[in-house]
Amino acid sequence: MFIAQRIRLRTHIANSPDVVDHRLVPYRDRVARLLGSDGRAAGCLLLLTQVWYEASGPWWRRSWSAGAERLDWFAEVLTDGEWLHTDGGWMFTEDAVAELSSGSFDCYGREFAIAWLAGDEAAEVRRQFCV
Repeated sequence: MFIAQRIRLRTHIANSPDVVDHRLVPYRDRVARLLGSDGRAAGCLLLLTQVWYEASGPWWRRSWSAGAERLDWFAEVLTDGEWLHTDGGWMFTEDAVAELSSGSFDCYGREFAIAWLAGDEAAEVRRQFCV
């Protein structure tokens, strides 16, 4: 007996229509400075979007869902003023919009204020993340 599996994959599906979630437009490909509770720079944040497709069914008769755009985040955070912690992940769209529109970002229980960057500052942060 074969059991259908449901897994999430980040991949490109040939001939699929463009997937755009308009709620993510203000945050797509954005860079921000993370500010600690004292208002001083405590790290940086990079936001990128990717389309996720869900595969279901046995491998010989795989079917794919319509894509859904998700927000990926990458952060570099000073942990004690000296050590740099780098991490990343993805956020559900509703959570991402609620959190980022409030002007804050929670990185594992540590709350940061967000200062959006543009121009040379944003380009420098992108270089740090090799993007």
